[in-house]
Amino acid sequence: MAEPASVLKEYAPTRRPQQFAVLILLLVFGYVIIGIPSFDRNAPLASEMNQEYVSPVNRFIWLAFFAACLPFAISSGQKLRRLLLAAWPLVGLHVYFLLSATWALDPSTSARRILFAWVQILVAASLVTTIKKAQTLHKCIAFICFGGAVADLLIWIVRPGYAMTSEGLAGFQEQKNSAGLLMMYGLLATGSFLLSWLSTGRRWVYVAECVLMFGLLLATKSKTSLVIVLLMPMLLAAGYRLRTASEVMQIFVAAFAVGIIGMSILAYMTWCAMSGQDIWSVLQGITFTSRTDIWSFMLDEISQRPILGAGYSSFWSIKPSLQPSLKTSMWFGSEANINEAHNGYLDLLATGGCVGFVLGIFVVGRYLYLSFKAIKYNRHRDKRASAFFSPETAIFHFSFMLALIIHNFTESNLFTGSGMIMVCFYFIAFDLEKWELYRKSDEDGVLSDDERARLGQKKKSFRSEHQPGTDMDARADPV
Repeated sequence: MAEPASVLKEYAPTRRPQQFAVLILLLVFGYVIIGIPSFDRNAPLASEMNQEYVSPVNRFIWLAFFAACLPFAISSGQKLRRLLLAAWPLVGLHVYFLLSATWALDPSTSARRILFAWVQILVAASLVTTIKKAQTLHKCIAFICFGGAVADLLIWIVRPGYAMTSEGLAGFQEQKNSAGLLMMYGLLATGSFLLSWLSTGRRWVYVAECVLMFGLLLATKSKTSLVIVLLMPMLLAAGYRLRTASEVMQIFVAAFAVGIIGMSILAYMTWCAMSGQDIWSVLQGITFTSRTDIWSFMLDEISQRPILGAGYSSFWSIKPSLQPSLKTSMWFGSEANINEAHNGYLDLLATGGCVGFVLGIFVVGRYLYLSFKAIKYNRHRDKRASAFFSPETAIFHFSFMLALIIHNFTESNLFTGSGMIMVCFYFIAFDLEKWELYRKSDEDGVLSDDERARLGQKKKSFRSEHQPGTDMDARADPV
């Protein structure tokens, strides 16, 4: 079990800033993953009070995190600049989001939200730059997710009427989908540790944690999260098989998959045109729990602002007089608590336009590629890059990116102010950028022979090199 004591103990021989950085990391994840429960599901817009960026409480907490990370940012200024420059697609996307506040439907709300997104980015970059051990981020996410699962179980026992809603188990979360999301990412983070070399006792502890979180996931009745958890072993197996192929074969497989999907859609559209059928007739009667009504509304709104969009996070939960969904005659026109399109890609199109959509998809694709690359470089014959990421951490990053992509087909947490997922995404994105910088530095000969020896480059078995707890603290820092 990745308890905080063990995480802090890993840094016992190191300097105090390392221990303090891990503590801040635990507090950040504790806040964004568990949050501050409102204990009032009937209050108007109660779901927005915990993580909404115009909330004074949320504003104070994030500014406190930012202030706590300032010493790290100052002490590692050059490394931080290199990391931010390496993450230029992510930084560039948020520069565009910052500019979009000038033409947003609600400029003041959009500006506040994008400023706090920048605060989160700087907090994530500062902590990733400061923390030296590659597996610490992974362990912290696993521990906090398990802590959230235990908290949800306890509140279900103590206050079952509050924890169990009519739709499913919500626990401390604002709704059942958030609880399902917590369990899903907890299973991905903890389950990946089962792929490493563990003692029998620790393996059974991880198995027990996974059983608890899977049981709570079933209780949430969150279908999207459950499907992702069930699909993930097959997707990871396919990724593992593909990693040993040549780059030409990998490109061919990716192009073939995209081509099959594209040709299928083109063939279907051609058949509809020739037979006079409605192209959407295949979806008639399928509503995805009333999501299709919202999607139809979103497409109409996107067509009104196709290029630049409505501005960053300036479509939902803005001033009621400006919010488009509250002006429609559709059934959700009077539902102020509906604050997303239940499709992250439609929300990205609506707020960022085609420009923001293309940039956002490029960013997501980049980190999916880097996470797959991290798995690929954790092979027996490549001992240099594998020293920076343990195999289980590389697998978790890859599974996180896959889950993020799939989840956003029915939920919205892609470059939005929803809190939990995007903050985790920022941390993982910078962790992958840091890994890529180490890998390039090693391949370019930036690291000396002595530094490589300290990184574990001496002749040793593959098993001993990847044993959990391998010391990474003494490594050189090209970031």
